[in-house]
Amino acid sequence: MNPKTRPTSDAVQPDLPAPAETGPEPGPAAPAGSRGRAQRRKPAPKGGKTGIPNATVYNNRLHSRFELFVNGTMAAYLQYEMHGGELWALRIIVDPAYRQRTAETLLIEEVLADARRSRIALLPFCPRTRAYVAARPEYLPLIPRQHRARFAVSATGKRTRLRPGAGPVPG
Repeated sequence: MNPKTRPTSDAVQPDLPAPAETGPEPGPAAPAGSRGRAQRRKPAPKGGKTGIPNATVYNNRLHSRFELFVNGTMAAYLQYEMHGGELWALRIIVDPAYRQRTAETLLIEEVLADARRSRIALLPFCPRTRAYVAARPEYLPLIPRQHRARFAVSATGKRTRLRPGAGPVPG
């Protein structure tokens, strides 16, 4: 076809795919401690109730932990294990420089929000995570009903005392 002539109406034009949409703009580089692993990035609230500006939480699946970075420095992490559709929160480690800045609370909130978004159950083996969930009944549905007695969390979200040897309530 001559490039200077226009196609006539009886000419068949191939259906061309729409131009590919570009994805979201790439974010800033991962913090130095992440070693370039693929991670989900969750910017934490700026200041606000947590008092930690420039905080970001990563789910480091390679090391099975959620990591909280403040200005590119790891401030805390929550170690976990995945068992089927359950996230077992094992322990929280917080850098001493960030203990007074509610880094632990911010990290637990992000882990619980991720579990809720992903629709996975949470088993809080970590005492601090367990206490946080017990104090906030809105997170109670994350713990499977058959495990609530094991973690001493009642339906009202209050901590309860278990008798030694008491197991999960049959349901």
